[in-house]
Amino acid sequence: MVSMLQNFYWWIILARLEKKSTVWLHVKNYIEFLKYCEASIRQCYSEIIEMDSDEFVTMMLVDGCFIIELLLRTYYTDFRDADHSILSATRLSNDIYRDLILLENQIPFFVLEGIFNLAMTDFKPLPFLDLTLCFFANYNVQQKPPAGFISIKHFTDLILILHQPTSQREVKEFKYTSSATELNEAGVKFTAGSSNCLLDIKFSDGVLEIPCITLYDKTESLIRNLMALELCHYPGDSYMIDYFFFMDFLVNTPKDVNLLIQNGIIENWLGDSKQAADLYNNLNKNCVIISSNFYFSALCEELNEYCKVPRHKWKATLKHDYFNSPWRTASTSAAIVLLVLTFIQTVCSILGAAKGN
Repeated sequence: MVSMLQNFYWWIILARLEKKSTVWLHVKNYIEFLKYCEASIRQCYSEIIEMDSDEFVTMMLVDGCFIIELLLRTYYTDFRDADHSILSATRLSNDIYRDLILLENQIPFFVLEGIFNLAMTDFKPLPFLDLTLCFFANYNVQQKPPAGFISIKHFTDLILILHQPTSQREVKEFKYTSSATELNEAGVKFTAGSSNCLLDIKFSDGVLEIPCITLYDKTESLIRNLMALELCHYPGDSYMIDYFFFMDFLVNTPKDVNLLIQNGIIENWLGDSKQAADLYNNLNKNCVIISSNFYFSALCEELNEYCKVPRHKWKATLKHDYFNSPWRTASTSAAIVLLVLTFIQTVCSILGAAKGN
């Protein structure tokens, strides 16, 4: 796959140059730009890149040109040639899309934006950030506007920002809470939230509202990349790590997963509930959270306080054991009516006997 993509890189770039397109004509300008920024670009990577200057600049240019070309072709039909059907083939397209958000494959955003601005001297498309948001529209479900992005490190960082909530975190001491099954037995009801932000979890009047999440074969890879980025760059302000810690509280067994599926909170495309439970239980291994800055501390505290009230558990037990189906409700109601009538008859008999005496 890597060699295939490399061939596509050169194929697209050479096709542009051959057509004398003004978009990729001034390669010299791009090389000068990359040479000027080379030291800053190298500092963006944690490991030392064992390449000489020419090799490094060539790699940045080829990869950067391919990414920009892909974004342009996705948005502008005029950029699509006969070869676009090959590039957009479902499997290849999905692999490219996945590779673009892997942390290990990132090119600094300012590099891509710099090459893009140099290339677009004659053609005036959308600003590069707008074009990028269009390409990753599937992740921008909150519809965050470009004006809200002050600084972006790379594509993975952009995806992370798109997942973050708009509300500020409330600083409270770290709190655990029980599993979904235990909470349900204590009277907590679950429902799918309407918010487009995964972290917008609310608890009110005994109802825990959690936005729906879809689990599929690429979910773990995406989440691990976002969590790794938070560990490296945002250790005191992590959102995805906190979210999956909270979900790990709720999910201990496949039974917990089934409960969340039944209430529309999880859409499981992984195969079975055990795979989903394993996903939640394994994601946070080797992760740490700041105990004084856990995003869901207040929520956990509210849940724990609710579960301490005995009548909530009594109501839940009564509903679960005696009113969990129409037939059970009918039989329970009939039994209650019969018990009441028997009691009334007994009282009447006692009163009649007392009156006779």
